[in-house]
Amino acid sequence: MKKILFTAFCLWVTTILAHVSVVFALEGAIVIHDPSTVISCKDKFYTYGTGGISLVSDDGWIWRRGPSLPRRGVAPDVIHIGDRYFLYIAANSGPTKADINLLTNKTLDPDSPD
Repeated sequence: MKKILFTAFCLWVTTILAHVSVVFALEGAIVIHDPSTVISCKDKFYTYGTGGISLVSDDGWIWRRGPSLPRRGVAPDVIHIGDRYFLYIAANSGPTKADINLLTNKTLDPDSPD
């Protein structure tokens, strides 16, 4: 009897959860490889990926393709220190050597005069 009650209870809980569970997922153009840290700048969110790809979002959920970076490489990352943004990009320079490129600016917004 205990097994029947336990099974009935589990089925009831599963049915309830199936009706109330909500799945949140990113939307838009989210095709990116090795994304960097997501960082905000002037009410927008930015992330950068391998191959010079960037994504921009107004709300952090719906993403669109951003401008291509002037440097291409692998596994970029971005940090914000003081009034500057620093974007680091690894670049293969040979079979046993890799360089690190650094792009720095006061903003991540490509339409800004800064």
